[in-house]
Amino acid sequence: MQTNEYTHEQQVQFIPFFDKRGGLSVCKVLNISKTTAKNLERNLSDFPKPITFSPTCQRYKLADVLAWADGKRGADLWDVRPHPVAKEKRQGQTTKEARP
Repeated sequence: MQTNEYTHEQQVQFIPFFDKRGGLSVCKVLNISKTTAKNLERNLSDFPKPITFSPTCQRYKLADVLAWADGKRGADLWDVRPHPVAKEKRQGQTTKEARP
């Protein structure tokens, strides 16, 4: 039988990226939308990495998310939007076609 390496007080809490039912999640902890959170995840290399439990189940350590947010307090990170040209390319348009 495998023993747990954490004591009861040290249990690691894992949270999903987003919870449709309104439970604790990365989006709720950071008080941001799902889109903004995805942009942060894609564009910031120091954003906490998820732990993969199975191909369809990834969770984040709550302590990592809180530590990351504390380290970024006061920084203007919440305006992390995709670059307009990148957005146009994802939609199948070229830069010349999108401009009038």
